Amino acid sequence: MFAKNIILMALSLYLSLQPTYGEDYAKEVQESFGLETIPTLKLYHRGKKSYYMGNIFKGNLLQAEQFCRYHGMNLVNIESKEEHNTLQKIIVETRSVGAGSADYMLTSFTRIPDGKYVSLTSGKTLTYLNWHKTQPNGGSEVYWSTLRRI
Repeated sequence: MFAKNIILMALSLYLSLQPTYGEDYAKEVQESFGLETIPTLKLYHRGKKSYYMGNIFKGNLLQAEQFCRYHGMNLVNIESKEEHNTLQKIIVETRSVGAGSADYMLTSFTRIPDGKYVSLTSGKTLTYLNWHKTQPNGGSEVYWSTLRRI
């Protein structure tokens, strides 16, 4: 199951985890490279979270986690139906930019002995579950959540 290629589309960038990359760092980068403007990622905002949607990476779950961490991001943990709907809307809107009809990786999680599911990104118990009818498929394996061909 890990070998399945999935286009990484939904990454959650927690701005609160980025205090070392504030305005001073941005100015330093700008001056160091002689830039008139600083390159930025197109982020979508909802509450305290910001999301990056892109189709620049294709890989399995472990590669997706590594890609996110390398870039100071995490796979998103969806915490409510409203957040799910927001991401679904953004994915539909951005699909025309070349994303096609791929799967969108959101989060990774595992089942712990007491029967709860824990996010491998945050370590917190998942509070919002919107399972596909064939999931979860049992056991204590690592799972990942995807929005499928919207």
